[in-house]
Amino acid sequence: MRLAAIDIGTNSVHMIVVRVRPDLSFEIIDREKEMVRLGAGGLDGRRLTETAMDAALQALAKFHRLAQSHSVDEILAAATSATREAENGPAFLQAIQRETGIRPRVISGTEEARLIHLAAVYGVDVKRSRAVVIDIGGGSVEITCGAERPQLARSFKAGSIRLTERFVKTDPISERDERKLVRYIEGEIDAFVKQVTDGKFERVIGTSGTILALGTMAAVDEAGEPPEELRNLRVPAKHIRRVREKVTSLPLAERLRLPGLDPRRADIIVAGAVLLDTILKHLKAEEITLCDLALREGLILDYVHRNRKEIARADRYPDVRRRSVSVMGPLTNPMPSAVSAGSKSTAPTPRHSHPSGPQRSGSRSGGTSLERTVSRSTSSSRARRQTRRGCRSSASRSASPKRLNAITVRLITMPGKTTRCGALRR
Repeated sequence: MRLAAIDIGTNSVHMIVVRVRPDLSFEIIDREKEMVRLGAGGLDGRRLTETAMDAALQALAKFHRLAQSHSVDEILAAATSATREAENGPAFLQAIQRETGIRPRVISGTEEARLIHLAAVYGVDVKRSRAVVIDIGGGSVEITCGAERPQLARSFKAGSIRLTERFVKTDPISERDERKLVRYIEGEIDAFVKQVTDGKFERVIGTSGTILALGTMAAVDEAGEPPEELRNLRVPAKHIRRVREKVTSLPLAERLRLPGLDPRRADIIVAGAVLLDTILKHLKAEEITLCDLALREGLILDYVHRNRKEIARADRYPDVRRRSVSVMGPLTNPMPSAVSAGSKSTAPTPRHSHPSGPQRSGSRSGGTSLERTVSRSTSSSRARRQTRRGCRSSASRSASPKRLNAITVRLITMPGKTTRCGALRR
């Protein structure tokens, strides 16, 4: 099975395309990202701007085309802080569905935190020990604590774009504004962080763009070049403090040239650095482990957990038509009678499927047969006995649902050949 997962965030929109393996793990086969600044100027209940929405819609239309090119079975899309809070958020969701065909759902901050936690502990093997996960987005920061599932999870309105718009008034930031920023962060997180520190945890994991950027900058300062792999990279908390001191002292023009920092993040990295450093200080953490898995991967893991049977059926029957029939189960009678009118298949129909066509089967010693009965509803209260008329000729004729109680189709497979045979008519 192939799935696409889209994160419609406050700062960026991301998509991954994955192939789910039979053991229910997955591999990423494609990814896309566009930094659209959807939440810029639109947080705290204000309206999303037309410019930001247009940029997001263009990115999502491209994502949809890419997902279709991979013949994905399902597109999972979640909208977070910016859409959740905006006055015109519902209208934006309608525009996404109308113009791209994607059907996103708005998730709560707590649900966002839960999904991020699933991804982080999947990417960083915590070996069933408790871990704190921090994810800094544009509109919010999520903090969780737990092992495979979070036992504590909260989302705070303290993302890098939100804090920048509210507190970073000068370039570089003034000491007075930096103190105000720290006081605000502490007021938001203190009570929850105390709950976390009252228990025990083995490590702190950091996810998403702002934290990965800060970790990369810290690694460059120490090693002189960017690390080859970010996942599982351990960064001392004191190195994050040094990065904070550097970015808060530099104007934007100089931050744009900092090695390891994407220039598109240069304006919001100041608030992000102060935020992460303050959280680590209150957690009394000595280091943070980086992880490049976040909400997108959490959507995939959650879907896989809830749809194990459907995924197994998709692996067994790549053709969605055969998959829908297979949910009825094997027939034990070699010549089944018609199924009573009104019965229905309950298999969910994925939005996208692989057009793999009829599958071939058979034994080396001779032919085998696979029988399936497809039920169609009629006004008759009971099925009438059917008369068999021919093999290939009657199977090729079209039959109106009004004239049929049921059609029984036998797939007779010979070595190297599959023949549709035996449509039964009234």
